[in-house]
Amino acid sequence: MKKQATHKMIAAFLLGSAMSFGTIAATASSSYANSEIFEIEDAVTLNHNILVEGENITLGDLFQNAGENAHRVVAKAPALGKSQKLTSSWLWRVANFYKLDWKPSSTLDEAIVERDYFEMEPSLLTDSLREAIIQETGESDLLEIQLNGRIPTVRLPIDADMSVAIKNFRLSDNESRFTATYVVPATGKAIVKGKVSGKVHKLMEVALPNRRIQAGEIIKQEDLEVITMRSRKVSRKAVVDTLSLVGQQIRRTVTPGRPILSANLQAPQLVKKKQMVLVTLESMGMRLTAQGVALEDGAHKEVIRIRNSHSGQVLEAIVTGYNTVTVRAPLQSAQM
Repeated sequence: MKKQATHKMIAAFLLGSAMSFGTIAATASSSYANSEIFEIEDAVTLNHNILVEGENITLGDLFQNAGENAHRVVAKAPALGKSQKLTSSWLWRVANFYKLDWKPSSTLDEAIVERDYFEMEPSLLTDSLREAIIQETGESDLLEIQLNGRIPTVRLPIDADMSVAIKNFRLSDNESRFTATYVVPATGKAIVKGKVSGKVHKLMEVALPNRRIQAGEIIKQEDLEVITMRSRKVSRKAVVDTLSLVGQQIRRTVTPGRPILSANLQAPQLVKKKQMVLVTLESMGMRLTAQGVALEDGAHKEVIRIRNSHSGQVLEAIVTGYNTVTVRAPLQSAQM
């Protein structure tokens, strides 16, 4: 019996010892893991792809957890929109200099630094040139600017003022060509300077037919569209104003998209040749009517020749309406 009790006591002791050892081991393992996580979070690591906005590269741009020297400038940033490769050996020297616990794992452990930027809208340059031309010539803003070559690409730092100044502006004698210098921003220290040259095209608003209008048709408002064209492409004989076109009659068929020449317009013909017309005679307070035959086409207020249907006499009459004419003459000479 004593021997059996002794075995039980030994077994209990060993079991307790095993449990204590397991608890200690688990606690030690947990402490080690937490310590390892803490060390990983604080570890100095390299930023392989870096985008900077300013002119300089700092230690904090290169490394995570760079410490109290993170703000230190270690190199100049590349030009706007350009990139620069930093080799593993150069990075190691920087890390050693600032006593950072980092070293490259291989020669491929490099960093690429790119300078951030934005491109100025091309319209800012052309609008500034347009204002300079208007100030020089006194013309309206109906101008088209055609630069020689492509519109220059202007790259600016992220925090730059986006404004343009035009300097040394020169306009040719016939005001068709120009040269100038642009400066960005318009005030303060210049970031970008350049020269531009080009042509100036004066524009005008032109009412054009938007459909094929047949001869004899009367132009209506909905038959026209107003577009802007270069002045030199519009004939001086063209009628370009909507008010001057609406209500006019087309002599010969016109095609869409082309200015209408004045020679192709006429007042609407209210009387057609060989048509029967109502002839009214007004004389000495009297008003008589008769039938006649038009010998000519006639528009409103035009004077045309009329033959009296009964007497055959030819008279001159004023067109006053559709197939209606009026004769104003002394009664004894009218012989209606």
